Amino acid sequence: LASEIGFGVPSGHAEIGAGLWGMMAAYYRKTWVWVTALLLIFFIGISRLYLGVHFPHDVLVGWILGFLTLWAFARFWDPVEARIKQMSFWNQAGLALAVSLSVLLLGVLIFLLSHNFVIPPEWIANATNAGAEAPAPFAFSMDALVTSAATLFGLCTGLAWMATCGGFNAAGPIWKRAVRYVVGVIGVLILYVGLKTIFPDGNTFVPYVFRYIRYTAIGFWVSGGAPWAFAKLNLTVSN
Repeated sequence: LASEIGFGVPSGHAEIGAGLWGMMAAYYRKTWVWVTALLLIFFIGISRLYLGVHFPHDVLVGWILGFLTLWAFARFWDPVEARIKQMSFWNQAGLALAVSLSVLLLGVLIFLLSHNFVIPPEWIANATNAGAEAPAPFAFSMDALVTSAATLFGLCTGLAWMATCGGFNAAGPIWKRAVRYVVGVIGVLILYVGLKTIFPDGNTFVPYVFRYIRYTAIGFWVSGGAPWAFAKLNLTVSN
């Protein structure tokens, strides 16, 4: 019923679903939220089997990794947050950059080790049964890796910078929230489309550097730039 161009193990939908909805349930700590979250997690995984884009073990591994991530966040978030808050902004930004580059280097290593891998013909035949394009796993492309690492750096740095500005309170009347949403999305589109038009594109070192810069800017806008703009536009409430 559908097709995917990436590898099957683990199911990203199952993994992210378990981590995201599980985190929300762990935050609210209410029975009905946990029941809703578990049902969503379950049916997200089942939907991947129904669509025919995953085998059962793909979904199972995704769930396991998602819940392991959830456990790690629940266990280590508070002590790590307390430790990081004691650091200066520049130290926090440096730590964010180090984590981002570590993710990037690990991905480059995987990319190099798998560069000569040849996708078996039967995999291609199976993946194209739905009439879609042939497999193009992320393991053979640096685009998604650079995007993720850069966005992570931007998000963390923007968050650290906002903390030096007094933080950001997302509460407020519905009209302010709606305007903030519009302003935030416009900013993302300007950075995404505008910088994409200006910056070089391709699969070589220089375009990847500019891709890193572009997604760093987008991440920084989401967690730092946009909240700063909201304050300047009087769209926030006092903390």
